[in-house]
Amino acid sequence: MDNILYEKLKNNEISNLDLSGKNIENIDKLAECLKFNSSLKILNLCNNDIKNIDKLAECLKYNSSLKELYLGDNYIKNIDKLGDYLKYNSSLTILYIGYNQIENIDKLAESLKYNSSLKELYLIGNKIKNIDKLEKCLKYNSSITELNLCSNKIENEDKFRKNLKFFLNLNVNNI
Repeated sequence: MDNILYEKLKNNEISNLDLSGKNIENIDKLAECLKFNSSLKILNLCNNDIKNIDKLAECLKYNSSLKELYLGDNYIKNIDKLGDYLKYNSSLTILYIGYNQIENIDKLAESLKYNSSLKELYLIGNKIKNIDKLEKCLKYNSSITELNLCSNKIENEDKFRKNLKFFLNLNVNNI
């Protein structure tokens, strides 16, 4: 990514940024630019070679303009920092992190107790098995309306689906 792009982000000149399929590995500098950016609404980083999203996750604590974040089809395994900082974010409404290598979503689940802006969460095609923490934490969340966990290896899937329909007005057909 070139310096012109970073300058435009720092100067709040971009509202929609599609960097999908660009073979990007490191997004730390991009994340630093987004920390206090007030213009970017949509960021698409799908289909790259991203493994670490810690700096991007940290920027969510400070960024108040980003509405949609797409991180699908990368090599992301650890989303603990995303969970740590998402609880402070009040602007993100869509988070797509499908088709990565995510196994543990406990910290992300915990953040949903505090986050009231996220409406759609897509965790499709990961390696998630245990969603007990997610089930417990979603009981405290009133903003999530779409949750997609398709193509994971979820244990006790039927119990989870039944409990969520009982506690929440949530589309859980995509589990």
